[in-house]
Amino acid sequence: GYWETCMTMNKHWGYNEADKMYKSTTTLIQMLIDIASKGGNFLLNIGPMANGKFPPESIERLNQIGSG
Repeated sequence: GYWETCMTMNKHWGYNEADKMYKSTTTLIQMLIDIASKGGNFLLNIGPMANGKFPPESIERLNQIGSG
């Protein structure tokens, strides 16, 4: 059957200014490959900052994933 897993780019759901423990682009791609190879959907949580913008660390990783 279909299944989905929800994960964060760092350690918290939503934005947390103190949380700088972002997963590497390599780790995120490996997780995506693993989940997709097993028929799953990878729901990657990206919490916006209070001003509505996404953290630069998130943007950087998304750009790297998209360019690969």
